[in-house]
Amino acid sequence: MKEEKTKNYSAPALDKGLDILELLVEKKNPMTLAQISLELGRSKSELYRMAAVLEARGYLSRHGDSDSFVVSNKLFDLGMSVPPVGTLVEAAFPLMHELAQKISQSCHLTVMSGNHGVIIARVENPTQISFSVRVGYRMDLHTSCSGIILLSWMEEKKKRRNI
Repeated sequence: MKEEKTKNYSAPALDKGLDILELLVEKKNPMTLAQISLELGRSKSELYRMAAVLEARGYLSRHGDSDSFVVSNKLFDLGMSVPPVGTLVEAAFPLMHELAQKISQSCHLTVMSGNHGVIIARVENPTQISFSVRVGYRMDLHTSCSGIILLSWMEEKKKRRNI
């Protein structure tokens, strides 16, 4: 899970918490603490308090009545509250609604997040039948239309870092 970078500082507990979140996002399925510990190569007791705190703070929730964890929407809500994204979505919505009306199709707004694209806003097709992508969906930049468009407008130096 962790990116191998030169570290000047160490925060093992934070690393464990982020590893849990990143694993659950990557796997896209509810996972028990035993499954998480197996995937991360750590003991259940080592991760128990971390998962409990993440759950208490609202970053994880239980899947139904099971012991399985899923990532909540809290991270997405935090990200959306950062002013540039909020401002971008506010500015884009009128144009997106106009476009959806003109072409009778849904449309979405994608931003880069690492080597992925993330849908941060969408407008539904104004007709009865619609196809749309949910907000928060992460996509591969190289295999999605939105990703290819983002890459096509990117400076060559930055593009090479994302390929």
